Parts: sequence; structure tokens; C-alpha cells
Amino acid sequence: MFFELTQVLIDEILFCMEDQNNNFLLDTQESKLINTKIDDIEGGIEERFIRIPEWRSSDGFLVMEQFVSRRRNSVIKDALTQSLERGKGVFRAFKDVLNQYPETEKRWFAFKKREMKRRIVQWYNGLRESWNMEKIGFEEPEETQELVLEDFTFRDCILGDASAIAALHRACVDESPLCAAYDVEVKRETSDKIIVAETTERGIAGFAAAQEQGGGFNCRLIVEVQPEYRGLGLGSELCARMVDFLKNSRETGDVYIDVSIEFDGFSRYLIRSSFSPALTRYVLSV
Repeated sequence: MFFELTQVLIDEILFCMEDQNNNFLLDTQESKLINTKIDDIEGGIEERFIRIPEWRSSDGFLVMEQFVSRRRNSVIKDALTQSLERGKGVFRAFKDVLNQYPETEKRWFAFKKREMKRRIVQWYNGLRESWNMEKIGFEEPEETQELVLEDFTFRDCILGDASAIAALHRACVDESPLCAAYDVEVKRETSDKIIVAETTERGIAGFAAAQEQGGGFNCRLIVEVQPEYRGLGLGSELCARMVDFLKNSRETGDVYIDVSIEFDGFSRYLIRSSFSPALTRYVLSV
């Protein structure tokens, strides 16, 4: 009855687990799946054929809840949470929300596949235990930023970006006036360096601008990202690219950046990247 759990077999089991309209058994001698009920097989059942792991609608819903709970982007998280509260049609509603955010949709498919593979490994280890064999480990893949960032194009700003950058900057000023109140304007002749990140489907998702300060070698760095793309590492990538540019193209100087206290994840990135806190601003509403 022993069989090896190969990657090819895992992929076949994954596909069949999601098929709610058919019943599949694993032929352990042939290491392949057959579409039939165990009651339809005569003789040698326990020695050769076994049921694959179940994957019910309730399992899928639980994985959806786990995925949503890990989202850092509040806009996307709220939209997905609302879809889960729909009751009837919840799976369609969840899919419709993901269709609006291609980057998050890719993360969802990777997350779901990982959790289903975890179920398969648990099932296989249960069998190995009955065979008096050691369990195999489950390699936990990291949810890397590359999965998302590969969907963005990073390039220098052009005049045609002016209206999109102005609109994003105005929105950020309204959202966090103390940190985004500095002017960002795309002109034909300017000493400012601006790097943009854009998507094929939805245009500019964010930008990083470096503005010289006081005619010296110091500059102020402004990083702004559309709300639906926050929490994906895009701001950190824009910042890193701008810092690399400044290191390679300017005399030595200081780079300043203001960050709202609500963006603590970005602040942690800055600390890891050798930025140091220089000023604390206290605000009292009266």
C-alpha cells in the first residue's frame, strides 16, 4: 500500500480535491487517481485503493477567512471581509473582489494552494504513521514580495504622468496633511528626481520623489502609494530604488522623509534600511 508523495501526485490530488461533483480514489500501485466510488471497487480495497483528503465548502471558507485576516491593506481587507459576510453567494462575492486587485488575487491563489498542500501532507503523514514510518516535513514557502512586485513597472517619471501624480499627491495631502504637505509637481525642467510604479491595468500605483533642500546636498524624500496597493511592499521598493539612485548620483548628504505614525510597517522598513529617527512631532486637537 506504500506510495511516494511526489510533486506530480500532489498536483493531481489538488485538482481532484476541488472537484465537488466527482469521487476520486488513489490507486497506490499505479500512483494515479481514478474517478470512482470505493463501493464500486471489488476486492483488494484496503491493499490498493484509498480515499484522498476531503475538501469541502467549509474548508474553503475557513481558508478565505485566514487569508483575509493576514491582509495589511485596510481597503482590500475591508472589501474582502464584507464579501465573506454575504451569506448566499459568498464565494462569488469573494472572487469578484479579488478580480479588482490582481496582485492580491495572485497572493490568494498561492495561499490557497499552500494550505491545500498542507492538508495533503497531513493526510500522507497519517498514512505513514500507520506504516510505522517517520513523518515528512512540510516546507513552508514564504509569501514573498516578488509575487506582487513583478506586476509593477518601475521607471522614471515623464511629463505625461503629471495629472496622475498630482491626483495621488492631493489625496495623500488630504489623508495625512502633516506628512504629505510638500509640493510635488512634474515639470519639464526640474531638479527633482521622481520614480513611478505603474500597473498595466490601472496606471500609476505610487511614486517616490527626491527634492533638493536649501541648494545643498541634502534632500527630502516623498513616497506616496495608492491606498489599494499599500501593504504590499511597494512603498519600500520605491524608497529603496530612490536611495540607490541618490547614492550613485550625488555628493554625500542627508535624506529626510516624514512618515505618519499609522504607517508603522514602513517605519520599521526605514529603520532596517539605516534611517534614524530625527524628530518627533506632537499634535493636540483643540
